[in-house]
Amino acid sequence: MLIKTDPAISRLLMLRSGAIAVQLIAVLSVYFLLEHQIALMPLLAVITLEAVFQLASIFAYRNVSQAKPVGMLMQLTADVLFLTILLSLSGGATNAFVSLLLLPIMIAAITLSARGLAYIAVLAIAAYSMLLIKMPEHSMHQMNMSGHFIGMWVNFVISACVIALVIGAMNRALQQRERTIAKVREKQLRSEQLVTLDGAAAQITHQLATPIANLQLLFEELVEEYPNNEIIQQMQSPLLQCRTQLNDFRK
Repeated sequence: MLIKTDPAISRLLMLRSGAIAVQLIAVLSVYFLLEHQIALMPLLAVITLEAVFQLASIFAYRNVSQAKPVGMLMQLTADVLFLTILLSLSGGATNAFVSLLLLPIMIAAITLSARGLAYIAVLAIAAYSMLLIKMPEHSMHQMNMSGHFIGMWVNFVISACVIALVIGAMNRALQQRERTIAKVREKQLRSEQLVTLDGAAAQITHQLATPIANLQLLFEELVEEYPNNEIIQQMQSPLLQCRTQLNDFRK
């Protein structure tokens, strides 16, 4: 169904489909198998909403061969928002999977421009910051964990910045290299076409030179024998035109 879809959007949609399945399995396993008290219905509602958004995205991009950058930006924004809501319902900043907020930044570094990458990075950092701020007071002060959580937040911010800068720079360098290679290939192809055209012109010139020379000699002999023949005199202009065209081919 995604064969004709833009490759970047297609990969993101397939990744999200797998993520939705993993989220559903994880929530059901934690609640029924591990018997942890989690907000089951709100989590299932968010996953359902995410699945509906996924189906709508697949339908919207099913025949789009080249998606606009704003489309990719909207998709990654939705991923950050859905993931933030799921995390806030399952432990917030204490959730071990909070580092998954780095994934949209990685994808943005490969697929978006510098501005789009900066937007997704700031959005992910803001999401993590909100999760940290919304943590209950007793969780922050229990066993003096506030320093630990703040350290995790600083680590996340540094990781997000490093990913955005390094992967973004590498991606732009690769794109520049691809553009350079494309220009070199285009120039080489143009040179090959010129060589082919030159060979064809030389071959045509060679094939036409001898017949035209023979016709010129025949015309000169006819003029000497029949100087007053109008038909023979009319041959001079076409022969002159043929010699002119032949010289143009040679040049």
